[in-house]
Amino acid sequence: MLDSLTPIQKKGIITSSMFGKAKYAADGSFDKFKSRIVAGGHLQDRNIYDNGSSPTVSTTSVFIVAAIAAMENRAVATIDFPGAFLNSDMPLDGDHVVFMRINKYLTNVLTSLDPSYKKFVNANGTCVVKLKKALYGCVESAKLWYEKLSADLIKLGYIRNYTDICVFNRTESNNKQTTLVIHVDDMMITSTDDKHIDKIISEIEYLYPGLTKNRGKVLNYIGMTFNYEVLGKVKITMEGFIKDLLDTCQDIVGVSTIPGDPKLFTVGKETHNSLLPDNLREYFHSVVAKLLYLSKRIRPDILTEVAFLTKRVLAPQRDDYDKLTKTIKYIRGTRELALTLEMDDPVHITS
Repeated sequence: MLDSLTPIQKKGIITSSMFGKAKYAADGSFDKFKSRIVAGGHLQDRNIYDNGSSPTVSTTSVFIVAAIAAMENRAVATIDFPGAFLNSDMPLDGDHVVFMRINKYLTNVLTSLDPSYKKFVNANGTCVVKLKKALYGCVESAKLWYEKLSADLIKLGYIRNYTDICVFNRTESNNKQTTLVIHVDDMMITSTDDKHIDKIISEIEYLYPGLTKNRGKVLNYIGMTFNYEVLGKVKITMEGFIKDLLDTCQDIVGVSTIPGDPKLFTVGKETHNSLLPDNLREYFHSVVAKLLYLSKRIRPDILTEVAFLTKRVLAPQRDDYDKLTKTIKYIRGTRELALTLEMDDPVHITS
């Protein structure tokens, strides 16, 4: 196959890698060990794509849907689409064709599974393939998957929300509403009737066999645990994420009952000796990024501290690090805090 490619096509061949990772539920319990081949999309020419980005549901939309579900005592389910992108077709001609090199190790695995591929092995032990299906890592894969899934949902009678196009609603035969939210290959479904949950799961599973499905009052979705056990309320936690954060910061000991330093906005004069060394600078940046993720989901109580620290990541000083440690101590001392949402009718969100 390699000999049949043009010089431009050969130049555009991208790499691939295989990654393995232990997956944990949002409550910190082990879920499964997952591996996948990822395409080296960073080597693709992004200039030939008008818009390769794919929409994902906003956290605000997820929280509104969850709060409505709590208020209406809706049944809730989540779906995971294994190998979701592989359901989408890649272009097989034109400028958007993607050729990918499989490394020597994976080529050996491939030929062991199917000896017919041996004739395509190159002298260096690798193999070059044309992608027929979307693969994780490619520029266009997430968008192709979203377009396919959303088109299928529209055929099933769902209407796409004009404010957030990752939210879909359908009015059922009894005039009750079913709501879906999509975050790449994860879906949350809510409905006032369990039978409608059964129906949509059946419809989707017919199109995409092998779904991972979860039902109940406590569900994990996009790294958060949604607990509907108290009528009219939903409690949202991220126990697994917080545990991982504190494990990363295990050298920072102690607890605190206040989120930050009283002199948070006081910045000392920058000198060579005041700057953090390179290893601590990278650590500082990484931890602040984790805190930003946490604060924008379930811990708004640390937003002020995090907003300040994010402005210090390029050249953090030692006193910035001290401020970071106080926020970590606060998280450790308040790790049981959760975000609880409830709604009134007419809609009024409180937390």
